[in-house]
Amino acid sequence: MDLNVMEDASEIIHYDDPNIPIYVKIGRLSAFPHMRALGHWHEDIEIMKALQGNFVYKINGRSFLIKEGDAMIVNSRQMHYGYSADGKDCEFLCILFKPELLSGNRELRSKYIDTIIRHHYITESYLSRQQPKECSMLRLIDEFLPLPINIQSGYELELLSKLYLLWLGWFRLLQPKLLQKFRSSDANIDAQKTMVEYIYKNYARKLTLAGIARNGGVCRSECCQIFKSYLGKTPIEFLNAYRLQVSMNLLNDATYSITEIAIACGFTNPSYFTELFLRTKGCTPSSYRRQQKEFSEKNKVNNIFIK
Repeated sequence: MDLNVMEDASEIIHYDDPNIPIYVKIGRLSAFPHMRALGHWHEDIEIMKALQGNFVYKINGRSFLIKEGDAMIVNSRQMHYGYSADGKDCEFLCILFKPELLSGNRELRSKYIDTIIRHHYITESYLSRQQPKECSMLRLIDEFLPLPINIQSGYELELLSKLYLLWLGWFRLLQPKLLQKFRSSDANIDAQKTMVEYIYKNYARKLTLAGIARNGGVCRSECCQIFKSYLGKTPIEFLNAYRLQVSMNLLNDATYSITEIAIACGFTNPSYFTELFLRTKGCTPSSYRRQQKEFSEKNKVNNIFIK
């Protein structure tokens, strides 16, 4: 399960159909370096259910343990990421969709959609198997499985009908909170988004802690505290993690040498790039490139056989 982000730190969602903004995939934490995804945000609503094992979800600096069988709904535009707290893998179901998909009617959108996605108090909802009302929503989430392999005509309408029922359950669950007054956004969250955006835009250049902090309008010590609180990494650790993620995409292109990729990703010392890659991925950039090539060729053979 790949995680791609834009320069403003928002995730690029690869929908099954670009014209229908719904994404349904099964993933594993082991697909990410050190079983930890990079912090990001997106306009979409995200639903994550732990299918096998547990994982930790960090949302706007707060940590939640998602137990096997439970799920989390993350509201639009929240900084978040998941990771393993104990080094064990976890299989999860991820559902992403744009909230505007649920209503083209202005009155219904204002009454049922905007009241949730524009409410500053509502950042997430934990769904537990121990709560009867939440159990019914968890069963609805299960209905997205098994994923459609042989897609039948009209399957999009079936997915949409399930999303409507999920949203209705979520709306009713949130009704007490919807009555609470709005509050101003957290200045630290705003600073975090600004600094992450700065990193994504300038990762290929020489960046310093002072420069990252300055762009967030905070001092260096406050910058480190914010990154640790919201993303679980120091600013430089986060910068290097993103550089490595970019390098993994470039390694799929054989026209670039390892040195060229290192420099393009902001590593002035190719040896340090190799050392960091080995420490993070457990193999050298050259080995990773070879593994990806072998995997790609194997898939081509399998596709030919299936046809």
